[in-house]
Amino acid sequence: MKRVYIYNDLGVGERSLEAATRSFRSLNFEVAHIGASEVLHKDWHEDALLFVMPGGADLPYCQKLNGSGTAKIKSYVESGGKYLGFCAGAYFGSGYVEFEKGHELEVLGERELKFFPGKTIGPAYGLGTYDYKWPKDGRAAQVSFVNDASVYCIYYSGGCYFEQPEKFSNVKVVARFQDINGNPAAAVLCSVGKGKVLLSGVHPEFSLELIREKGIDKQEVVLELSTKDDSREIYLKRYLQEIDLPIQ
Repeated sequence: MKRVYIYNDLGVGERSLEAATRSFRSLNFEVAHIGASEVLHKDWHEDALLFVMPGGADLPYCQKLNGSGTAKIKSYVESGGKYLGFCAGAYFGSGYVEFEKGHELEVLGERELKFFPGKTIGPAYGLGTYDYKWPKDGRAAQVSFVNDASVYCIYYSGGCYFEQPEKFSNVKVVARFQDINGNPAAAVLCSVGKGKVLLSGVHPEFSLELIREKGIDKQEVVLELSTKDDSREIYLKRYLQEIDLPIQ
């Protein structure tokens, strides 16, 4: 049976890992966690339905995977595989990261995968807003699919927007922020060889149940999300269909 492999190693956020794992299991996918050593040395690509890079911090991803690891992930995708990056996984899958520029947590630099050839810029809702210890910038982002007036309420913390995606022939904008000036791209689909890559600056995998369980977000965020969790589930399923996953 084909598996959804979710990366779990240095840099992966505990909540992000749990959110991705629960979401895919709730959709009846076989899920397995995979560390950097397994990415490098195991034949996971042979039974992979999808490779998921969850949220967290992308510099440790680079530390563990740059070189042979990113080459193996890229080869898997180019041969017809699928890569899904949430938040830090989206930064990691881009060509260049610009995070908290000019602030204490600044991260600037090229990335090796370059599935999205351009720049990912964050935090999307403003500089100086992020904290690795707790989601002080957590919010209910307002996101819409392209050519769809429906607005979905999706959890956000620390994510990016994608700069000038229209410049790249292999990139399709999937969704846009509706509550940020200029409505920048919140999610993109990238064609890479025979494969597909889906990158997201928001967290549709974060269920209201998990957010409540962890209990570290601001109450007003939880209250706003509590009225819209059904729309999140609709968004997530439609989102995953962009990479042709069998969604029931």
